[in-house]
Amino acid sequence: MGWFVLTGIAIVAVIGLIAFGRTAAVAERRLMALGGSALVGVVWLGITLLMSLHTVENGHIGIVKQFGSIVGTTGEGLVTTAPWRQLSAVSVRNEIRTYAMDDRTVGGSGSAISRDSQPVFLTVQVNYSLVRVGAVDLYRETGGQYVERILDPAAFQITKEVTARYKAIEFAANREGIRAAIEKALQLEVGKVTGVTGASLDALRINNVSLKNVDFTDALSQAIEQTVEAEQQAKREEAKVRIAEAVAKQKVAEAEGDAKSNVTRATGEAKANRLRQQSLTPLLVQQQAIEKMNPNVQVIVCPPRTVCIPNTTTPVETGP
Repeated sequence: MGWFVLTGIAIVAVIGLIAFGRTAAVAERRLMALGGSALVGVVWLGITLLMSLHTVENGHIGIVKQFGSIVGTTGEGLVTTAPWRQLSAVSVRNEIRTYAMDDRTVGGSGSAISRDSQPVFLTVQVNYSLVRVGAVDLYRETGGQYVERILDPAAFQITKEVTARYKAIEFAANREGIRAAIEKALQLEVGKVTGVTGASLDALRINNVSLKNVDFTDALSQAIEQTVEAEQQAKREEAKVRIAEAVAKQKVAEAEGDAKSNVTRATGEAKANRLRQQSLTPLLVQQQAIEKMNPNVQVIVCPPRTVCIPNTTTPVETGP
């Protein structure tokens, strides 16, 4: 639009200068009018050239519009378009959008809510990018405001839906699960955007989601800390009980082992005694007794058909 205004002004200026030169009586004025017309033409040409040249930075694409309608795209670097067309650079790089769900801070929005109706204060960082193939259709559908119209409301809504599935005390143990659930749901939600034909545009991609500064009210934080401490103390006591049970079982096992050892030893001794009794004859007893008393006994007289076992040992006295 600006180029047409510029062109109109230039045409009017040239026509006026030419008319002035024709009516001028002095030749110098005619030359001035001619020079002025040439100068206007040069200025117009220079401005037209500048309006036709554009620079698109790396990681961006150019959206070319004519009278408000998108007519094409350009790549990166120095590009040219018709001077009456406008070019808007759109990033296709990874971008980060931060959502502060904390009404305690300036600029923060309302907090999320846990399943037990407790306020949850957190910051959600969304890493997203625009897909080149569907960028034009998405830009056309949203007028270039795809972040404000699609991503922002989806991020707030999904985060609050996911946090409502967990109790406040469960957040610490399930933080990664909460983050993954938000990321997956957000990917599905932005993928629902459709064009005029009803087909999915698939132009906005969620790369990852991060949770920052998850917090609760002071009273709830203290209650959670006390609950966690109580659970840790209970676990420590359970560990002590398990250790005591293990020690007791070990002692029982040792006692059982000692008892089995004693039984085995007693059984062995009894068996040995039985064997000794079976092999013990009267003559053997007599012989062993004599051997024990030797050399104190000099002569032993035994009646016929009897077992001769001396009861006492009497040293034999010798003379002076």
